[in-house]
Amino acid sequence: MAETLRNLRATATLATALASVAFASGVSAQTVGEDYLEFGGQVDLRYDSNVINGNAQRAEARGFSRDDQVVTPSLTAAINKTFGRNAVRASALIGYDFHLQNPRLDSERISVDLLGLISLSVCELRPGINFQRRQAERGDRSLVIDPGIAIDNVQTIQEYKLDVACGRSIGLRPIGGVSFRSGDNSSDLRQLADFNTFTYYGGLGYQQPSIGTLDLYASKASTEYENRMIGDEFDGFDVFRAGAAYSRDIGARWNARIEGFYIDTNAVTAVEENYNGLGWNIGLNGTFPPRLSLGVQFGKDVQPVLNNDALYMKQTTYGVNADYAVNERWNIGAAYSLRDRNYVYSAALPPSTEGNLTEDQFNTATVSATYTTASPLSFTAYGGYENRSANNPIFDYDGFYAGLTVKYLFRR
Repeated sequence: MAETLRNLRATATLATALASVAFASGVSAQTVGEDYLEFGGQVDLRYDSNVINGNAQRAEARGFSRDDQVVTPSLTAAINKTFGRNAVRASALIGYDFHLQNPRLDSERISVDLLGLISLSVCELRPGINFQRRQAERGDRSLVIDPGIAIDNVQTIQEYKLDVACGRSIGLRPIGGVSFRSGDNSSDLRQLADFNTFTYYGGLGYQQPSIGTLDLYASKASTEYENRMIGDEFDGFDVFRAGAAYSRDIGARWNARIEGFYIDTNAVTAVEENYNGLGWNIGLNGTFPPRLSLGVQFGKDVQPVLNNDALYMKQTTYGVNADYAVNERWNIGAAYSLRDRNYVYSAALPPSTEGNLTEDQFNTATVSATYTTASPLSFTAYGGYENRSANNPIFDYDGFYAGLTVKYLFRR
């Protein structure tokens, strides 16, 4: 259930937020688990009452139908393999969205994740690659400055990182790492938001099975918008973070991760005062044998903006989810999330008087039911509701979606 909903409806913005918060914490535990190889295919049939993420005015101005039927065939693969003290974990989805009413929105949907564990004599190296490519959120730009063609925009987000921890697996050890992230838009009218971010961090970690894992760290992330200039320099901003992250398995049923950090944002060209304050990332997951699992997530951080021309945004997220195994064949689930975003603009592209997006709230609720047959075939029926309220009514919208995913998956 969770995998299907992520592949079909998860937004790039939320993914970016969680990735930036997790990276700032330093080296996190990577569960090796059992070896496996999965590959297969799936077809998703979905009805969306508001595929453009906008109100009737925006749909009419751009010449689109708000409701649509979307067909997405995909191929999937995943592997988890250990080689002594080393390991590799990878997953990929490659698909294509076909819109029956709005063929201009047709686009590829690609997701690739790769994580490695390389154990040397005294150090552990954890390289990682993440690649995401899909249609962008379609309701974030002003009608005045964004002609209809700009709604057709494919976004690519990629990250390359390396985390390092040296010393014994139990006790104190230094940690550090670097990463490079980039975001690109296919539409010429949105390439002013293309960015590159370079991050590095260092700190001290402590691991003890009876206590858990504690990381103390400091990091700096520098973002440049490669198509926006302020004099002879790229427009951009720096973010300094310093904080601590603690994680532990609480018995056999609960897993908790609590992270808090101080944020110091520096952008000389910001129109309003730079943000300085606290951020956090809190996750609690529990299982209640034999059938129920629950999860709660909270987060707050600062990050670049790819969907419009803001300099950066402050995002706060809240989420809850539940899964229940009715029997060996049936599984049902439900989830709710809230995203609160505030945008800070640069003097290079200040908010226009016509009404830029400066703040918004997203509410999303989803339900699903999955039936797994005795063969590798499974069926997932799902539905959801989205509601958005923003600083300007032209950005407000709501809508629902429902669909069916048929998956054929081999595992060995």
